[in-house]
Amino acid sequence: MPEGISVCQEQQWREVLWRATQNVMETMFFTTINGDASPEQTMGNARTAQLSFEGDPSGIFAVSISLNSARQIAANFLGVEDAETLDETQIDDVVCEMANMLCGSVLSGVRSGAHFDLAHPELIHGEADPPAGALCSHLELEDGMLTSWLLIVSNSQ
Repeated sequence: MPEGISVCQEQQWREVLWRATQNVMETMFFTTINGDASPEQTMGNARTAQLSFEGDPSGIFAVSISLNSARQIAANFLGVEDAETLDETQIDDVVCEMANMLCGSVLSGVRSGAHFDLAHPELIHGEADPPAGALCSHLELEDGMLTSWLLIVSNSQ
């Protein structure tokens, strides 16, 4: 369990992480989540975006998405019919924007009305392993998989 979070709070964060991811992926990226994926599954060629946030609590949020899924959500988000026409920069920009949206949705889902400062997402090529103590969500998408994780580094509750 993450430091400074009770069992009840951990369950709340996990539920919000799942719900927020499902909502953002469906409404902003027109992508259906097929269900939970096995944490042992690997994505191979993936895109990861990570950002830190400050507020109550402060922490780090990241999302990794398989390249096929990243390409498709980028096409959906940008309104492009042929996903193969997108270049790497466009895909990477959308993955960073997705991380920003997901992080904001998760934080507002747990702390509605609270103020958070979100750093600009940093792109990492490949899959990033969540650090010890992170709350993780592994989801199966149509064209691959999406993993998001949240690490609370300070909590004044």
